[in-house]
Amino acid sequence: STEVFREISRELRGNKMNASYSSIFGSGSGLIIFGFIATIIPTVILSTSSYVKVSIVFSLLRSSFGGQNLPSAFITGILTLIITVNIMSPVWSQVLQAIPINQENKLEFSKDEAKNAKSKIGQLYNEILVVVKPLQDFMFRNISEKEVDQLKKIDPSIGYEELHNDFLQLTTVFILSEIKKGFEIGIVLYLVFLLIDLIVSTSAIMLGFNMINPTIISLPVKIIFFIQASGWEKLIFGLEKSYL
Repeated sequence: STEVFREISRELRGNKMNASYSSIFGSGSGLIIFGFIATIIPTVILSTSSYVKVSIVFSLLRSSFGGQNLPSAFITGILTLIITVNIMSPVWSQVLQAIPINQENKLEFSKDEAKNAKSKIGQLYNEILVVVKPLQDFMFRNISEKEVDQLKKIDPSIGYEELHNDFLQLTTVFILSEIKKGFEIGIVLYLVFLLIDLIVSTSAIMLGFNMINPTIISLPVKIIFFIQASGWEKLIFGLEKSYL
């Protein structure tokens, strides 16, 4: 495997690629760093987006139907990703525009900077802060001062205005806020379907259908009710509008 990476490194140098790229592929530590970044980036992207709230809402929706795999986890997962992309595409576009690139569409690192990468950590950190600023603005818009005040009981150093410039604390507050909002929306859906279950089961007992599982009757009633009420459209558009 070492020979393969050395061959890639030679090809990169032969094609006059950027010096920082060749230095990454040519060293074992660079590959470890690259693997770590490739693992952590999807986690950061999902945790700083609408994915958390949307996934909770769809999970509770699946549970409230009461049917096995209805809708399936695959379908709700696809819907969650699509809605997340629709909501986050303007923010992610700003993030991509903030990435420093030159006219040749290469990251702005000269050969001297590649050789002295350790001395450029401070500069790289400042550039990262510029890149993640659109994400910070998005997260800050979707938290309330009331939620920050509640967290002050745990950590008195947290302030509403100061939170905007603290990426880690802001992400923590944002995730907690998204979990709370997701459960608030999901529990409303759950209670509506629970009410249908109670009405159907009570009606079945009154009519003498004691041997029939109420779920067999309530499931089609839930589906018809949700379709007639344009539940999918209202839920999806409502989730997207909640971030505008």
